[in-house]
Amino acid sequence: MNNKDLVILAENQVHNIHKDHKNPFELAMSSIWVLNATGEMTCRKLYGDVYDLLDSPETLTAIKGEEFFGVLTSGWATPIEDCGDGTPPSKAKQRRRVRLFVSATEDGAISVLRFKDNPDETIIDEGTAKGSLADAVVNLYERKQVVEALEEIVNGMGDTQ
Repeated sequence: MNNKDLVILAENQVHNIHKDHKNPFELAMSSIWVLNATGEMTCRKLYGDVYDLLDSPETLTAIKGEEFFGVLTSGWATPIEDCGDGTPPSKAKQRRRVRLFVSATEDGAISVLRFKDNPDETIIDEGTAKGSLADAVVNLYERKQVVEALEEIVNGMGDTQ
């Protein structure tokens, strides 16, 4: 399975978990999800601010050793041309409530977006996701790779006999 298909599968599982919630597009907390050994998405960590969640050492610990992780958050989206004057998406005329599931690979961030006004339609942004959220998810992915590589070196040193 390629990275895009894996992210779509993971987001669909998380969507099915959230679709019966009272406000699935107005999440009080952002969350980190991992794919467990049985192929099911499980929530590992919740935090109010998505950037604090992604920067947390506890989040790195929660995803370390996992093959796949993603972050789920919600907010406002608006066409880029509506934000040219510095208007935040939450104040823009054409704003839409959005829920994002973002993961990262060696090729960059992959995002799946769903809008509250059309929750059955997804928009997939593969490898071209830009902005602070995509950057923060890629940064977490890179930190995970470094920690896992260092642990492999350290653990491998004891097997030199």
